[in-house]
Amino acid sequence: STLLYSIENLRARVYSIVDNVARVILLDADNPLFMYDLANKLIKIEIFEKCQESYASELKHEERINMRFYEGLEGSKSQNEWIQIENIEKKIKKLHFNRDNPFSLRIMTPIEMRLLGMTKCLKFSKLKTDRQSINRIMLDQEPNLKCSSLVVAHRTADLDQKEIVLRNTCLFPKIKGLVSLVLLAFSPEVEFRYDRKSLKYTGALCGLGFDPIKRRPLYTENDVEEVFEVDFVDNDIKLLNSFRFLVNMLIGSKSSSESYLKNPEVLKNMQSKSRASILKLIAEKRNLKENPMHFNKEFIWNQIPEDHLVSLNDDDRRMYESRKNDKTFYMPLRVVNFAKLKQQPRC
Repeated sequence: STLLYSIENLRARVYSIVDNVARVILLDADNPLFMYDLANKLIKIEIFEKCQESYASELKHEERINMRFYEGLEGSKSQNEWIQIENIEKKIKKLHFNRDNPFSLRIMTPIEMRLLGMTKCLKFSKLKTDRQSINRIMLDQEPNLKCSSLVVAHRTADLDQKEIVLRNTCLFPKIKGLVSLVLLAFSPEVEFRYDRKSLKYTGALCGLGFDPIKRRPLYTENDVEEVFEVDFVDNDIKLLNSFRFLVNMLIGSKSSSESYLKNPEVLKNMQSKSRASILKLIAEKRNLKENPMHFNKEFIWNQIPEDHLVSLNDDDRRMYESRKNDKTFYMPLRVVNFAKLKQQPRC
């Protein structure tokens, strides 16, 4: 269409501002006597599709109209009615296109999700999905639910690890605390982070743990320092440990896994119990924390004194003992003794 080729200058009229995101009406400012709504023109030529404005945006728009009305009664004019788009050529190389050359315009939307690496080695890497992936652009289906989403993918990386391309991506449902639950359920070893003042869990270091003989972490580049967005209590940890115990029985050693595989009824019963534990954890209604707390000493193991931990029960003790014979894959989650800490003077 000649429409796109003719536009060189734009003006944006503010429609609403919601959560520090400005929604604007783009106008062609080349002809001040006939400034038309660019979006409507693009809808007509089927480049854009019309969608319903959110209720919050419409409410803020009405507030702006009422504000301008009262300002008019007072004989003043709003200085923020128009925003001139400055330096637009730096961002999208001007809205002036050559008919002979194809172009692509990358439009970011407020509901487009940003990808962040979880492991230590990906903490400062740039992540992007493969162009052929069905999740090339991931949109937040529930933008009002302010919790993290989980994306699992196969990755290929440059040698310098600065740019990671994700392939075979799988976007999980947006559930409060799901990211933390997955890490707590499937990480071989977990060390909780907690706050001495509030006596609550604030996060967890997840990975392969610490080698006491060599006195260093095992493959620390794959460790994950998770900050909890929701609260977890001791009953949650009890359910997680029961799940981890069942998984250990199935995959902890070749002999034990073979014995269960030979008995379909026992295997079915174990699968049913482990499934029930996970579903109960996911179904639990949780509130998001207002201010999630980050741990100062990230990716450092052995930060909890032994006397601050609850003593192991029989099942957990057996898991620790079997580790000596390399028969344990998942170590039990150690519960912090908050009752004991409560009696101690707080810092």
